[in-house]
Amino acid sequence: MMCPYCNSDSQVTNSRPSAKHPEVWRRRACKVCGNIWTTRELVDLSTTHRVRTTQNRLEPFQRDKLFLSIKDSCAHRKTALMDATYLTDTVLTHVLQQNQSEIPRGQIIKITALVLERFDATAGAVYIATHSD
Repeated sequence: MMCPYCNSDSQVTNSRPSAKHPEVWRRRACKVCGNIWTTRELVDLSTTHRVRTTQNRLEPFQRDKLFLSIKDSCAHRKTALMDATYLTDTVLTHVLQQNQSEIPRGQIIKITALVLERFDATAGAVYIATHSD
C-alpha cells in the first residue's frame, strides 16, 4: 500500500482480525517518511460469494445492497446511517459463519430480519414487510 502522505511504499507493523466484524485491522508505517496510519481491510464478497435468487439465478453478493435495505428499514431512527453500518457488519458476520459460497436469498433475508428484530422491532417489521417473498 502506498503512503497517503508521501506516496512511498509502506509496510505492515501490526495486524489483527476483528472479532466482531469480517475485517482485518492493520497498522502501517511508511518506509520513507515514517508516518503511521491504520487501515481496515474487508473481503470483497462479490468475488467470493454468490446469492441464489428466487428465480434460481446466481448473482454476486452486494454488500451495498444489503446496507441500503437495512438503512431503509431503520429510516425512523435518528442514527439510521450509523446503525445500518454496524448492523450490516453483524449480518455479514452471521452470513459468513454459514461457510457457504452460495447463499440462498431467503437465508440472507431470514438472518437480516432476525438481527433487525433483536435491535429494533420496528426496523425488523419494516424489513420483513419489504422483503417477503
